[in-house]
Amino acid sequence: MDIEDLIFPKAAFVAPPPFDDASPGDCYLQSTEGVTFKVLRHVLIQSSRYFERLFEDLPPSSADGLPKLHMEEDTLTLHALLVILYPVLGDITKADIERTLKLVEIQHKYNIPDTAMMFFISNIIGINPGGSGFSWKDKSSLVTCMEST
Repeated sequence: MDIEDLIFPKAAFVAPPPFDDASPGDCYLQSTEGVTFKVLRHVLIQSSRYFERLFEDLPPSSADGLPKLHMEEDTLTLHALLVILYPVLGDITKADIERTLKLVEIQHKYNIPDTAMMFFISNIIGINPGGSGFSWKDKSSLVTCMEST
């Protein structure tokens, strides 16, 4: 951390709707930096078998509050992942090359459907990756395409 970060700290990330505390949800997913995202389990289970397995042994919500799962992803990656899997229109055009490559990397881990990834990438680069002559799974091809947009 440099002196500028100490004097002018960057604003902390706050989970936006539909992942904020005011939104409906039955559990929290927490990033490696401690930011929590309130989610509906059934939405994620419908989108990814990873979450189906993850939520199998999770206790139901109780009077003490909602269960919280600690995820292995940083805040921005977890948010982008949720935007891909949730049926919402998030501003995914703000995803940079690094974040997009990270999502391509973790696609298999979270069982993100190819169609969801293609939709995500096509919104960022402005072309359909399936019909544009390059493989969106090829990192160097994806970087080249993103840098040209």
